[in-house]
Amino acid sequence: MRWQKRSEERTDEGGDARVEEIATCTSPVSVVDDALRVASGRQLFTRDEALGLLRRVGSEVDDPVRAASVERIVADADTGSAEQMMVSCTDLVDPLLDIRLVLCS
Repeated sequence: MRWQKRSEERTDEGGDARVEEIATCTSPVSVVDDALRVASGRQLFTRDEALGLLRRVGSEVDDPVRAASVERIVADADTGSAEQMMVSCTDLVDPLLDIRLVLCS
């Protein structure tokens, strides 16, 4: 397995910079686990951040049957958050766990 690290710098309202390192692996389950780790560190995400994270996970799935299931989960999350600018941690973690179940079955 090949690991890569990507750092994202975030600035909170108080002006404190926070760096989150996301380790990505070629295994889709590892990508889900990394996304869950990121999600657990924050209470709110912009809708774009949340959907971007879900799509990133979905892009790692190479099995067509599982990829179709993951795409449906991401599409449901997209539809469910259409009226929101911010998404709660719970609203991000639920589809991530659903994706993890699909990948581990």
